[in-house]
Amino acid sequence: MSLAQKIGSTMVGFHAYAARLHQGRFGQLETSLPQKYQEPGALAKQRMVHASLIGQGLDLISRSYLQRCSVLCRERGILFEERIAEGKNYAEIIKEANQGYDLVAIGARGLGSDSDDGQSVGSVCSRVVRRLVEHDVLVLKQKADLGGTILVALDGSPCSKRGFHLALALAGAFGGDIEAVSAFDTEFHHRVFQNLVGVLSDEAGKIFQFQEQERLHQDVIDGGMAKLCQEHLNWAEDAAKQMGVPFRGQVLTGKAATTIARHVRQRRPCLVVAGRFGAHYEEGMDLGSTVEALFCSSPVNLLIAANRVGWDQEARQMLDRVPRGVLRELTRQRVEELARRDGEQTVSPEVVAAKYSQWAQGAAQAQSELSWTPAARERVERVPAFIRGAVVKSIERYALMKGANEVTAELVSEAKAYWENTGDFHLR
Repeated sequence: MSLAQKIGSTMVGFHAYAARLHQGRFGQLETSLPQKYQEPGALAKQRMVHASLIGQGLDLISRSYLQRCSVLCRERGILFEERIAEGKNYAEIIKEANQGYDLVAIGARGLGSDSDDGQSVGSVCSRVVRRLVEHDVLVLKQKADLGGTILVALDGSPCSKRGFHLALALAGAFGGDIEAVSAFDTEFHHRVFQNLVGVLSDEAGKIFQFQEQERLHQDVIDGGMAKLCQEHLNWAEDAAKQMGVPFRGQVLTGKAATTIARHVRQRRPCLVVAGRFGAHYEEGMDLGSTVEALFCSSPVNLLIAANRVGWDQEARQMLDRVPRGVLRELTRQRVEELARRDGEQTVSPEVVAAKYSQWAQGAAQAQSELSWTPAARERVERVPAFIRGAVVKSIERYALMKGANEVTAELVSEAKAYWENTGDFHLR
């Protein structure tokens, strides 16, 4: 609420409840009920009562949570929307998040948390954070005033730089200050060479030029890494000066993940900001090592910055013309991919127009292979022309996958739900 109020955002409260899970468990427990409930009539009545209590009861509880949030937001002049879903909690949160939100905020632990389990994050939070790789995610672990010190982990990667800009915006809005840290491991190469001493044969040592390699790492690589870390901090200091945000930076020595996490525990800032992936990103990763250490062990609120580019106002308006939901989210992702590939830090109207033009050319060439009912055709006509051809082809692929020879309005809805659940728009 503090964040939404400060920057004029709309806030959506979302709650998922698993009625079917409870009903399934009740069915498994029926054989253990007292004998007086085993008579068919009594058992049928209990099933009906339980189904009503679970289905309606959990819905009422969910709405009560959100109504309370609505009242608090209204008191602060914040636009608030309520959303409820029935299903597995983390799966429903992910599905909702993929409808095109700018930020997902989630508590680190839920109602089932156990203070003795040794975990700083619960299973729902962990599953959500690891799967929402395209989103900025705010993990709340403590009460804190955003007007304090925000600590940022920097390694020069696109994610860490974007995280720093987010931290600058927050510090500027709330009157806070920034501490940036950059770390490198001075002992890593020394440990490697110590392990090689007893492994390399004399002949291999001559080929490897052991002593020269060790001296190279001491004089060049270790010293170069220290200089590189300082350059990251110098860049951050210049950016902070331009925004008028108080700044201090520090180079830390040691394995980045553990050293920065230890520094955070000592400093206890109001918020830690780190990029989801660092300089050593590989395809298929869910979290980089540094942000994972902060996520799992730090007691401080954590903002995980995705590798997303900014949008200027006119480009954002162009995106908003795409229907809200999976189509808008997929459009955003593809446009940002083009911007990153072209080395752009901000999505401009020209970048959006270039991507839309690519799609329009493909849409013009796309031909329907199946017959469509009038209701289904009416549904797809609402899709912007530049992407309509791709949508038609994806729906038809879904219909063929289901064994259908005609596209109906129901199949259009099923295909849309499939995209939302899986993120797979380009079906094979």
